[in-house]
Amino acid sequence: ELAGKVPLIGFSGSPWTLATYMIEGGGSKDFRKAKAFLYNHPEAMHQLLSILADAVITYLNAQIAAGAQAVQIFDTWGGILTPQAYQDYSLRYMQKDRKS
Repeated sequence: ELAGKVPLIGFSGSPWTLATYMIEGGGSKDFRKAKAFLYNHPEAMHQLLSILADAVITYLNAQIAAGAQAVQIFDTWGGILTPQAYQDYSLRYMQKDRKS
């Protein structure tokens, strides 16, 4: 029991980071499969990211309800994207999370 003496911080991976692990089946050196999926199936990638964004929102809200005083989203693999792809496929979905 923390008894309010230590801040409790919750966290989640970003929708993009979660998608990369799902598509790759784990970590990767080059994320070739995730990038190929993004560029070959952009509509499906947007659908997956939207579903993951909703899941992240639910997960972080549950952490807040359980006592987390702050939450953080880790966008571990956002840096593998071009600036435009980052805007379209990562930041867009983290902003959705932030608004909820």
